[in-house]
Amino acid sequence: MNSRERLLHAIRGEPVDRVPSMPLIKQFCARRHGVPFSDYNRDHRVLVEAQLRMRDHWEFDCFNVTGFAYREAADCGLPLTWLSDSVPHPEGVLVRRREDIARLRWPEPHDGPFMRDRLRAIALLKARRPEMAVHGWVEGCFAQAATFHGLDETLMALATDTALLRELMDFILPHEIAFALAQLDAGAEIIGIGDAAASLISREMYEAYVLPYEQEIIRAIHAAGGLAKLHICGNITHLLRDIAVAVADIVDLDWMVDLKYARGILGSRVCLCGNFDPVAVLLHGTPDDVRQACRQCIAEAGTPYILSAGCEVPPDTPVANFAAMCEVYRFSDNHDAESA
Repeated sequence: MNSRERLLHAIRGEPVDRVPSMPLIKQFCARRHGVPFSDYNRDHRVLVEAQLRMRDHWEFDCFNVTGFAYREAADCGLPLTWLSDSVPHPEGVLVRRREDIARLRWPEPHDGPFMRDRLRAIALLKARRPEMAVHGWVEGCFAQAATFHGLDETLMALATDTALLRELMDFILPHEIAFALAQLDAGAEIIGIGDAAASLISREMYEAYVLPYEQEIIRAIHAAGGLAKLHICGNITHLLRDIAVAVADIVDLDWMVDLKYARGILGSRVCLCGNFDPVAVLLHGTPDDVRQACRQCIAEAGTPYILSAGCEVPPDTPVANFAAMCEVYRFSDNHDAESA
């Protein structure tokens, strides 16, 4: 069973030879490859070589082409300040008032330099390692609204100007769908939907203003034959009952969420991914701490499940700790026994 088969079988709840691993590696990957993170984000060839070298050293089951959250917004004109070894910093916002929305111009995925670069990364990874799955990414409409309008302003709009917020997200939605479908066409099997800002709002606000847009993106991904992964950083315990109806194939769970509770709410149809602490365990712990955390996640999650930390692998993670996370074969027998 190759990595792609293992991952896709696991997502569907079918038997696998071991627990699949899908670490979210970005800055850690660039540092191990010895390249500036700014190059990793702007040149698909750098990203691809870094991901391939990581896979040559450690066993995991999915490449990812994520890097920075402003890819689509930058193609729409958001100015960025690039830092050599960190994420770029956005300069200002694109939307201050409702009339600014009408002036926005969003290029087609192949016409936007940053979106096009991601498509090239996916195609090149599939050409080089077709037996590996590739995980693409789009920003969720609420998270993208927070980039276009500013996080504080977007949260304030939930209370003072929902008309602006809906109009902005209505504008964003078809373009994020187009970008998701272009990534599937390029060869990605899974599209992550990043809606990190959603963890900051109430369940009622999530249900009214965020969930419907996530559902539309997920439906489009499914209609095109792809799989959808919902990624909301932070504590989403209060959102789980609504996330259960979002019909995502995979749900990322950060370390603040109780894994057993999430399984009870989301049920056996959803593949859980995560959820040990990437900082306390992966960055600051020992290899034995990492192994123990992995064993605990596998035992508590049941199936379907993909092994990962709760969020991105921190860039300064000790190599021995990352290696411990990738050694899933050492405890796959326990997983099989508990799942039987």
